[in-house]
Amino acid sequence: MALPTQSDVHVDAILTNFTRGYRNPAYIARDVYPGVTVQKASDKYFIYNQGDWMRNEAAVRAPATTGVRGGYRLSTDNYSTEQFSFEATVAEEELENADSPLKLDQDASAFALEKLLIQLEVAASTQLFTAGSYNSSLDVSGTTYWSNDLADWYSQIVTGQETIQAATGQRANNAIMGAQVFN
Repeated sequence: MALPTQSDVHVDAILTNFTRGYRNPAYIARDVYPGVTVQKASDKYFIYNQGDWMRNEAAVRAPATTGVRGGYRLSTDNYSTEQFSFEATVAEEELENADSPLKLDQDASAFALEKLLIQLEVAASTQLFTAGSYNSSLDVSGTTYWSNDLADWYSQIVTGQETIQAATGQRANNAIMGAQVFN
């Protein structure tokens, strides 16, 4: 006599506490270009002169004299914003008919957000990896490309760190590179 099999005693059903979605954890745009909340689509912002803040101008003051005085310069620049959008629609009938654990309205919002994050990542990548985007004397053309086995990447990293430290007073401790160069 045959015993009932697993498929005889159980009908597979959708799990109600689990779904599998997608989100790219490798995005860097928000880390590289932190957002600034603004009220207007275009306006101006202030810029302090970097050299004024980084010069060593303090001096010993003799008794009964005033100290060394100085100041700093201030300028402005313009910004303008662009608005990107993506809409994921869900029909009312689909919302009403969806099985648990689906939350189609939340899933549509997450899907639309992911599309916007992809756009942000592409825009950041384009700026990051476009020659001339930086004030730098380091030439990365010809055999100096790090994807070229002849490139002296170590000395270029050291030179880059020294250049950044001389300009900002901070030692660079992060690098951004494409997958081909990293590999």
